[in-house]
Amino acid sequence: MNVRQAITGMDLQELKKVEFDLQTGGNHMKQLIQKRIVDYETRNSFCAVCQKPLFREYSYTLTFGPPDLMKKASFCAMDCLDYFLIQVKKLSKQREEY
Repeated sequence: MNVRQAITGMDLQELKKVEFDLQTGGNHMKQLIQKRIVDYETRNSFCAVCQKPLFREYSYTLTFGPPDLMKKASFCAMDCLDYFLIQVKKLSKQREEY
């Protein structure tokens, strides 16, 4: 469904609510869209270490890397996050030795 179809499917009351929100800065619409994006991104996410399915309210996400090549890794629990960081430290030490 695209935006045009969504708008066409709205009744008058819903259209008035959207119109009012857009006239007052669109904060409600912005929050709805941001929440939907987060839901979409985490729907099929798995822990980077143990591959368990992630649940948004109980997961941890680490963003790392150079600004032009940022990576995201999500974890189901602190122990998986700790394990990941330990492995990254080991790799960094190995690179320094070469």
